[in-house]
Amino acid sequence: MALCGVLSAAIFCVALALTGCGGGSAAVPPTPVVTPASTSTITISLAATSSSGQPLQLQPIQLTLTVK
Repeated sequence: MALCGVLSAAIFCVALALTGCGGGSAAVPPTPVVTPASTSTITISLAATSSSGQPLQLQPIQLTLTVK
């Protein structure tokens, strides 16, 4: 009787292990992220102070970003 229980548990564990293998291939791959083509202007504003504590007058830097 005890042997039947051990055998049932072993069969259950083997069946559980077999059904868990290989199930991950059914997933659909994610859609790739595509950046649309455009041109943007990026402005960088700088702030700094001199060693005497006076603010320095720095001109902003403008950059152009082009995505093809």
